[in-house]
Amino acid sequence: MDKKDKKSLQHPVQAPGREIEFCLNCNDMEDLAISDEAKNLEQLHRRFDNCRENGKFQGDVCARIFVAEDRIDEPAFFADEDEDL
Repeated sequence: MDKKDKKSLQHPVQAPGREIEFCLNCNDMEDLAISDEAKNLEQLHRRFDNCRENGKFQGDVCARIFVAEDRIDEPAFFADEDEDL
């Protein structure tokens, strides 16, 4: 397998004390949560992979995927390491 065929699966590591930075480069975020696109996570992940490959992804978390996955209900997502859940 060529080196170009290998995908990097590394996730960025957040520095202590630094807040999560959402990538907001998509200009069509309005009503995403209630759109049909949000129901197709596979398509959103392909779009995200394309953004990473083209250098458009800037941040720690893709805002589109975050909205579609509705991870805001997970208490650990925004919790500090030293907080009790």
